[in-house]
Amino acid sequence: MRALEKKIITEAAKKYKTSVLVAKKLGISQPTAARKMKEYTKDDLKAIYKSRVMRLASFLKDSNLGSCVFIDTEEHRDPALPYFTGHPTDAVLIIYSDGYSILIPWDEILARKTAVYDKMVPLTKFKNSNTQAVKTVLTSTYTHGLNSRVELPPYLTYLDYLKFIDSLEKFDCRCSEDGAHAFTKKCRFIKDKYEIDCTKEAARIGDLIIDKILSAKEEKEPPIIELRFREEADERRKIIEELTESEYEN
Repeated sequence: MRALEKKIITEAAKKYKTSVLVAKKLGISQPTAARKMKEYTKDDLKAIYKSRVMRLASFLKDSNLGSCVFIDTEEHRDPALPYFTGHPTDAVLIIYSDGYSILIPWDEILARKTAVYDKMVPLTKFKNSNTQAVKTVLTSTYTHGLNSRVELPPYLTYLDYLKFIDSLEKFDCRCSEDGAHAFTKKCRFIKDKYEIDCTKEAARIGDLIIDKILSAKEEKEPPIIELRFREEADERRKIIEELTESEYEN
């Protein structure tokens, strides 16, 4: 395996050096190293996330909806949560038609450090019940919505949907495949400047790693984990060979 890796790296290095020599002969300037990603301040990130929320709020108004609910749990991960708030996981998010956002996270400390929101209510206050959290928060903040129409996530199970219907008896619950959640997916398809910068930064770091590999003069010893993996693989191979030989003998 190491011989194959060495061969691949050597061939890549040769191609890399050849391309540089050809470029020099032809007078073609080599591209300079990619610049490091711009450092975004907290105010910058707040503006970015708020613009995303307002775009959804505009859709809610046009669709005559008062609010929209997003739920991220172990059963179903919803990328809309980090897209609108920056909070990574395990939370309920309610966005109103006026752009007011309420985050209900399981990890309150993490939310205060990373998330962008207008109001935050810990999920632990509702004994980690998403149904109770949505009911209580909607009941106390419904004035931010255009009306009482609430769009629930289309990925809810039928039983969970019935629980929300029973709990939100004062609200007009909706669930649509082409509603606010589908609109959010379309928004995520089109990357903004911040997302593009993050992608470029990941590519820049990848290039630096590749350059380090190509410029390495001496092959370093493989890490301990890799050695252990090889030893286990060799042992398994021997066992398989012994079993195969015993089958043939029988």
